[in-house]
Amino acid sequence: MVFIVGIMLVYLMVVLFGLDSNLVPTEVFSVLCQTRLWLGVIAFTLVYGSILAQTFRVFYILRNIKVTQNKDKIRVYSVASAL
Repeated sequence: MVFIVGIMLVYLMVVLFGLDSNLVPTEVFSVLCQTRLWLGVIAFTLVYGSILAQTFRVFYILRNIKVTQNKDKIRVYSVASAL
């Protein structure tokens, strides 16, 4: 869900980049520029952070796998509970 919110903010930022000084009054244009900048920063943080968190979760689960071998079976189980 965090990833989707970040992508929606990117789309909103693209729409705001379509507005120029001909469509927006000059007093509002500086606020518009700051809004576009902050939307880009927040969107990048949300998208990249969610991908990084998911990658770390998979790493943590795969790091804690133990393999035991009996004479006729090989068992694989995770020591850590799923996050």
